[in-house]
Amino acid sequence: MLSFFVRPHALVAFAFWFRFRWGSAIFSTFAYLVNLLLASRFLNIPKWVARYMSGMALLIYASCCGTNWTWQTVYTWKLLSAGHTYPVYAYVALILMVVWDDLVLMKWLWYKATQCSKKKKENEKKAKQR
Repeated sequence: MLSFFVRPHALVAFAFWFRFRWGSAIFSTFAYLVNLLLASRFLNIPKWVARYMSGMALLIYASCCGTNWTWQTVYTWKLLSAGHTYPVYAYVALILMVVWDDLVLMKWLWYKATQCSKKKKENEKKAKQR
């Protein structure tokens, strides 16, 4: 099930890309492994490959998000320092939708990267108890 914020995230990212042509939207292109992982859900790939891809996608995506959020914070601070208030509040509200969706995706990537090993450990514990 996709997050409620996926569609607004895409619209906001496109609008910012169209307006700035770099900055907010450019970091989305660096997270190509996330898109490959999402597409691979419909392929019959081994679980260890999916787990590895999830871990790598999380690492790449978290790095891109950290860089992007740092840039957004600096940019927002500059706007506020220049005396822009209400447009910046709207901008921050839109960015927070994107950040929320990023956090949901990272939580999902973490789950996918760790779920197989947890299930394996639980199965080993059950086997020892028998």
